Amino acid sequence: MVGFQLRFGPWWREIAGVMKKPFARLSFRATMAYVAAAVSLVAFAVGCVLFANLSLHNLRLQELGAAADKAEAAARYLGEGLPRSLLDVARDYSEWDPIYEMCSEGEPDGGFLEEEVAWMVREVAVNGRPVARLALYGASGEMMYAAGAKGPDLTAEAKAAFENDTPVKGLLFHAGKVYLVAAHPVHTTGSGGPARGALALAQVLEPSMVAEAENILGCKLSFCGMGSLGAVPQGVEWQQLNGARAALTRSGAVLASKELSDARGSGSEQLVVEKRTSLPLLTASTLRAGVFAGGAVGLVVLAASLLLTGVVLRPVGLVSRKLKEMEEKGAMEPIGRVGGPSELADLAGAFDRAVAAAEEARKREGEALERLANTDPLTGLANRRRFVAEVRAAIADVESGGRPATLVLFDLNGLKVVNDNLGHAAGDARLVAFAEILASVADRSRGDVAARLGGDEYALLARCGTREAEALVDAVLSLTRAKPLPGQELLGEAPAFEAAVAAAPADGRTPEALLEAADEKVNARKGGGAAGQVRRALASLRSDAYGDAYASVRLLLMAADAYDRYTLGHSERVASLAEAVARALGWGEERAARLRLAGLLHDVGRALVAPEVLSKTEELTEEELREVRSHAERGASLLAACPGLADVARWVRLHHERLDGTGYPDGLVGSEVPEESRVLAVADAYDAMTSPRLHRAALPPREAVEALLRDGGYDRAVVEALASVVGVPPGNGRNS
Repeated sequence: MVGFQLRFGPWWREIAGVMKKPFARLSFRATMAYVAAAVSLVAFAVGCVLFANLSLHNLRLQELGAAADKAEAAARYLGEGLPRSLLDVARDYSEWDPIYEMCSEGEPDGGFLEEEVAWMVREVAVNGRPVARLALYGASGEMMYAAGAKGPDLTAEAKAAFENDTPVKGLLFHAGKVYLVAAHPVHTTGSGGPARGALALAQVLEPSMVAEAENILGCKLSFCGMGSLGAVPQGVEWQQLNGARAALTRSGAVLASKELSDARGSGSEQLVVEKRTSLPLLTASTLRAGVFAGGAVGLVVLAASLLLTGVVLRPVGLVSRKLKEMEEKGAMEPIGRVGGPSELADLAGAFDRAVAAAEEARKREGEALERLANTDPLTGLANRRRFVAEVRAAIADVESGGRPATLVLFDLNGLKVVNDNLGHAAGDARLVAFAEILASVADRSRGDVAARLGGDEYALLARCGTREAEALVDAVLSLTRAKPLPGQELLGEAPAFEAAVAAAPADGRTPEALLEAADEKVNARKGGGAAGQVRRALASLRSDAYGDAYASVRLLLMAADAYDRYTLGHSERVASLAEAVARALGWGEERAARLRLAGLLHDVGRALVAPEVLSKTEELTEEELREVRSHAERGASLLAACPGLADVARWVRLHHERLDGTGYPDGLVGSEVPEESRVLAVADAYDAMTSPRLHRAALPPREAVEALLRDGGYDRAVVEALASVVGVPPGNGRNS
């Protein structure tokens, strides 16, 4: 290389000596690199000045664009965000079944709406404020009910929600005020069924709500002619940006104006957004000075950054490689310890903690899904899926020399009776109560598993022999007797359940075989079901006319009670009550006992009535009513065929006759009705009134007695004797 020598005139000699030293040992190429760097710095400074002049205009445009975006965001917040809470309330009430029924029938229940719905206008706070107006529109599009102060007509919103079967929300401008409005079609719970109308709500957009929106959006809001800004300012240069107009004012504010569309799609108001900015205060000279200073600082920072590149890039590269490996594997893993800046280490640590939290959440979710897949949702016991798996594992354990395993199958009695008479909530309570008893006798320490297989069928896997398993059945029976299950009173003396045991592997080597064996034993104990009892009882009456007539009819009665579960235990109660009333009237022992027999058999003819008619909960048709009333004649015909029961057959036939001639089947009057039939009629009616039914609760004894006294069809002397038997002094009744 040839050295590069600097030569200057005489008066520059001293300065040249100072400048020459740094370059004296540099090659020509290195010297030119320094010169190029210096020229580049000058060009950079000049470019910064030019860029500053251009950037001033761009910054203004950015500020205007940001203000326009604020206006768009504010319009969306006021038109969509705020009405959403109002729409949620409208949806909650419009999917209420009572409101759906009123809209379907077109007959509003004003009292119900005032007590259950209109209170929302007075009490419920939406967006922190009360609802101003509520209106319910029926399927015809006419307003059925309105509450709250006068406000905008919500018919258009309600009609749109009903006809399109979709919610409507937005703003509405009325009488110098801005309203939030929401309308939701009326459906059943869970949005089922076709729309039957719409529920519409309106709420005044109060200044405090606008102030909250200003805090959220970080700008000042007003409406044309309604806010503190008054009308849209004039004399400024407006520019159309991002769907809104924006302008800079001399006072250092950025304004944006956005046309608001109401819920009906018409724009009638301007929303003005005001945002303070320091941009207009910047001048070209101050901006240039700042750019020069920033350029100098930037060069220093650039040099320092080049020195620190190795410190920063190496750990960043490590993190990047780790993330790429995770992407290839398709699974997240902890990054681990990394060097470099503390921020990068903190980021890696936060990522590792997020991975650990996600793994823990996945584990908890898996456990929850496993519990859901293996647990009966009503009782909390194991479901059939888990129970079968547990039985299969227990069988394998027994065959390999482990502890004995016995399957106990429980068939809960009376579930349909409780559901029909007390409602499904009571039936669920019966199921849960039995599940709690079953869980209490299961010994989890030895591996017992209690399960609900479905409906009214339960099972217990007991890791013990059959003798101990049968002892568990006795324990369950004792617990159900000590604390009767809900609705047990409807079953009379019938047991709460039937049970049978099946041992592994003697009764089966698979879960299915054990369940089938236990089920066959349960069915055998039940005697093949109610229909089988009826058939056998009728066959007994036909084939053995001279046998034990009472035993045959008693069996028929039991079958009838099973066939018609609605009247289970009714015959025994009527028989006991009729006998007690007969004794209170002074009848002899034999006559009272004969009447008790008639009480036991008075409803035997119900076994010949169609079961779907007996179990029907809706109002009976004329034909169905005749079918039900025929039970008295049919029962009498059955009894008349049995030797020695002719008198009982006559009393049973006439036990629905009334003294005033309103009874059936013959419409007898006064003394034409036998005394025995009169006593049966009173006992039958009293037990029916004091027993709970699906459509009403049981009447107290006093009210039942007073109702019998007021009815002219019952013998007053018999009713008064009944009152003395049940311990109720008779009131002032009426009898014809």
